[in-house]
Amino acid sequence: MKIVAVITCAGSSARMKVKNKLLIEICDKPVIIWSLLPFQESSRINSIVVTAPDDQIETYGNLFNKYSMNKVVKIVKGGDTRQISVFNALSQIDNDCDLVAIHDGARCLLTGENLDELIEGAIKYGAVIPVVPANDTVKLVNEFGYVSSTPDRDRVVMVQTPQIFRFSVIKKANELAIKDKSICTDDSSLVERLKKVKVLSGRNDNIKITYREDMKFVESLLRHRIKEELA
Repeated sequence: MKIVAVITCAGSSARMKVKNKLLIEICDKPVIIWSLLPFQESSRINSIVVTAPDDQIETYGNLFNKYSMNKVVKIVKGGDTRQISVFNALSQIDNDCDLVAIHDGARCLLTGENLDELIEGAIKYGAVIPVVPANDTVKLVNEFGYVSSTPDRDRVVMVQTPQIFRFSVIKKANELAIKDKSICTDDSSLVERLKKVKVLSGRNDNIKITYREDMKFVESLLRHRIKEELA
């Protein structure tokens, strides 16, 4: 079975007010390298395609060479949105691919164990996403700023990545979205228009680095993992 990972690394890092948060070093490696490592080390992943800002493609390439990320076969120019970036990456994948695992470059705490579980799920169901329960009550708000409803918290989940799909399905979903100009915030939302998506257990520590304070949390967990590996 051929499995390709798509790592989205073309974001603007606007909320952190830096040029590129993925190039910040944590525990002696840039964030982007930590994010790629589970895919690089997995025997199930055949190759990796990375989306990147146009002016940083060379920088990414040099980093991947430095850290021996030899599964990275292509660095693709990102688009104005994540959805377009993923579409650009999918267009570079050969049709003999079976599964595509799409992962946020800002999620650098994914474990190899969780990746394997998601791959097994994708083989069985064809489309899977990792989720964690919502700890807080969720409110739906109308356009005037008033609460319109309160969903049952037991039925609400927080979605993570990697999201893994059959290549033929995710490619068709993206092509359909381009055709009818649909805009979605995650890949699953596109696939849900074509087939059912199975939810599997994610991990609470698989956070997406968004704010500066997230860096401290990530660094603490990485140092703990490194210490355990050396013990």
